[in-house]
Amino acid sequence: GVEEKEEDIICVPDDNVSIVPPRVPVPEPPVDSSPSRSGLGQNVNVGFGASVHPSAYVGDNCDLHSVVTIEAGAQVAQNCHFHMGVVVGSNCTIGSNSHFHSGAKIGPGANIGSDCHFHSSAKVGSDAEIGSGCHFHMGAEVG
Repeated sequence: GVEEKEEDIICVPDDNVSIVPPRVPVPEPPVDSSPSRSGLGQNVNVGFGASVHPSAYVGDNCDLHSVVTIEAGAQVAQNCHFHMGVVVGSNCTIGSNSHFHSGAKIGPGANIGSDCHFHSSAKVGSDAEIGSGCHFHMGAEVG
């Protein structure tokens, strides 16, 4: 005795019959209520006039030269370098070992992979997705 319901039976092209297991509801993934990290990691150098929003995080061994701005909610991984005048928009994610030359601007919500290189005045628009290992030459714009 296995009791079968009509909706549990599937007919396949060769007329074999198989029983579909009952549908089990999939639980919702747990909601991560913890806020993003904020503050500075170890060995971070912050230059004159540079600012990191209190809700942003800059990882270990990063260099922020003069007048660099890291806006609210931005998350910067370790070993990144930001030269004079770079702006990282709110809620951006920057992968490790990325390098930003003077005047580069990363729009709000952008996601930058690791090992990227942005030459002077390169611009990435809001919510752009940039994979690892990308190079943007002087004045290049994406998004």
